[in-house]
Amino acid sequence: VYRGASAGFTPSPGNLIATRSDTGYVDAGAAGGYYKLSAVDVNGNESGFALLTPAGTTAVGGAVSASFALAGLMPNPGRGDRLTVAFSLASAEPARLELYDVSGRRVSARDVGTLGAGYHVIGLAQGHRLAAGLYVMRLTQGARVATVRAAVVE
Repeated sequence: VYRGASAGFTPSPGNLIATRSDTGYVDAGAAGGYYKLSAVDVNGNESGFALLTPAGTTAVGGAVSASFALAGLMPNPGRGDRLTVAFSLASAEPARLELYDVSGRRVSARDVGTLGAGYHVIGLAQGHRLAAGLYVMRLTQGARVATVRAAVVE
């Protein structure tokens, strides 16, 4: 992902703002930028660029308060060694993200309250490979609890 001030900017290492292995990205920079997106294959070959203009981006104004939500595994189903989880916290108070198998055993847990209020995407696998199967993901912050189902494939 590259960002520039006009539609004609030239992508370069100086305006590269993110390199992602998935399709989600939130730019915390100033509003009104132009973006050029490309894909890189396993051999390091970069595709042509897609242009995204300010009219094609979405933003949330500063007056909107953060909310509590659990989007869940991205993508769902996910791979057992690459579990990316999206969620939003209402505040910086303690919060915990947990993953349970269908038998009710907790297989993963992570404290996430220190990330602060707002939208977050994190890797949950932390070096562990989960077996293929169905799981329940739970996010807890104070009295708030959200759960979603998750599927893991080989």
